[in-house]
Amino acid sequence: MSDDQKTLTKAPVRVKVYGLVALTRRTYLLCQMIGLALGLLLMTIGLWVPREDFAGFFVTLLNLLPAVSLVILTAGALETLVVLGQFRRKEAERKESETSH
Repeated sequence: MSDDQKTLTKAPVRVKVYGLVALTRRTYLLCQMIGLALGLLLMTIGLWVPREDFAGFFVTLLNLLPAVSLVILTAGALETLVVLGQFRRKEAERKESETSH
């Protein structure tokens, strides 16, 4: 096996997310953790901000915020499962190609 092939096999697996950006598992999980923190922050704001200081539309927005953030967090969890499955498949393909050489 040449040095170029060894370097390629040691490089981290990348998966295209949304068909746009190729990310490593570590980078993808970092982005997901940031998204999770923002979603939880939105939910916290929606649950704990007092309503009496604001006008009608903003109160409605605050009341809907926990439900909307829960939907977004659930969609993010499902996306994470799908993308981590893609990482597992690519890693398995790489292992298989390494053992066949």
